[in-house]
Amino acid sequence: MDLELINKEKYYAPIVHALLLQLIALLLRKYENEAIVPKEDRPTKLNLKLIEIINNNYQNITLSQLAAKTNYSEQYISQRLKASTGMSFEKYLLSRRMEEAQYLLRYTTSKINDIGYNVGYKNPATFIRAFKRFYQMTPNQFRQKTKSTHEE
Repeated sequence: MDLELINKEKYYAPIVHALLLQLIALLLRKYENEAIVPKEDRPTKLNLKLIEIINNNYQNITLSQLAAKTNYSEQYISQRLKASTGMSFEKYLLSRRMEEAQYLLRYTTSKINDIGYNVGYKNPATFIRAFKRFYQMTPNQFRQKTKSTHEE
């Protein structure tokens, strides 16, 4: 993994990601019997369901829509999300949108306005402001920075 990060050859990022997942799986395998794992209960299944719904509908989901889909109150859903992700609904939704936006900026040639729209922003200026707050650079700066690291 270190060599991939140091050399930064073509496709190094997915390789590092795969190696990291392999390392985590091996650690889980080794320490599974020693780990204290809470029993899976209904709220845990609900947490996974909430995250799945958000991940599949991040472009246009609201907390009230999520509550309606799951038949739970907005307050309860917020508590469950905070317990499982450490983030509020708004922060988790923002992180999911920004994750997708940075992927599209890095691996596609789509226009920034189109990327913003594709991740759930109707106004390009709102998308650019949110991206800049999240990554401390504009989408265009991010694209230029990642483009130069891919060319090296």
